[in-house]
Amino acid sequence: MPYCPSYADKIAVTGSSAGGYLALLSGTMPVKPKAIVSFYGYGSIYGDWYTKPSPHFLKMTNVPENLAKQLIQAKTISEAPIQRRYGIYLYCRQQGKWIDYVTSWDAKFDKAKLSAYSPVDNIEADFPATLLLHGDADKDVPYQESVNMQKALSNAGITTELITIPNGEHSFDANMENPAVIKAFDHVISFLKANL
Repeated sequence: MPYCPSYADKIAVTGSSAGGYLALLSGTMPVKPKAIVSFYGYGSIYGDWYTKPSPHFLKMTNVPENLAKQLIQAKTISEAPIQRRYGIYLYCRQQGKWIDYVTSWDAKFDKAKLSAYSPVDNIEADFPATLLLHGDADKDVPYQESVNMQKALSNAGITTELITIPNGEHSFDANMENPAVIKAFDHVISFLKANL
């Protein structure tokens, strides 16, 4: 976050799924936010859930490699409808190659390189206060990712909480009629007020 050093200590970074990962990664940067909120994010990019075929995604329509590669373009895509990008993700999760495709490193053999980009391995004493929210029925990003991150933060003496959404799946926050989700969002507001 070098573009906002004058007020970075007055902001919170929040994100969901890969955005939750990026929010957590912001806590490892030289200029850190004041607080982090991660919705079903992850602290490690080298675990089996990313480096082996996903049982959940294997139940979906098989995406052949040639189709996935057709979706890759020379021009960087910073935003696009899900139809233009999901095929690549689905293929990679079915093959256990997501990290390989994103980094061009072999996730099974380059753990040391990947560890440098895994927030769970890079927690220092000034890591921001962190709130993690995760459904315990998430089939995309394992709930254990948030459990591991919360444990590592707690062991380092960082202010941290994990809110578990019972039977919550990936993107549980799309169901704002669920009382557990409403309560979790109320807690997010309280957490931000207390830590900003």
